Amino acid sequence: MIRLSRSGECRVTHRRPVEDVKREGWVDEGTLVISVLDPDLTWPERELVDQLGTKKYGKTKVRGE
Repeated sequence: MIRLSRSGECRVTHRRPVEDVKREGWVDEGTLVISVLDPDLTWPERELVDQLGTKKYGKTKVRGE
């Protein structure tokens, strides 16, 4: 990605893969970022994520509920 700075200079920036950012957040900060629709989760795991998210932040619009 090329970004134009306020001074007019062009800089090439590289985006880190999202999974790397998530992994680093978990390892370094204990922060877990996971989608309730993650296909790697089993049904009980998705339900747990949904329950935790709903308890903390309220219902999501993603699951159509």
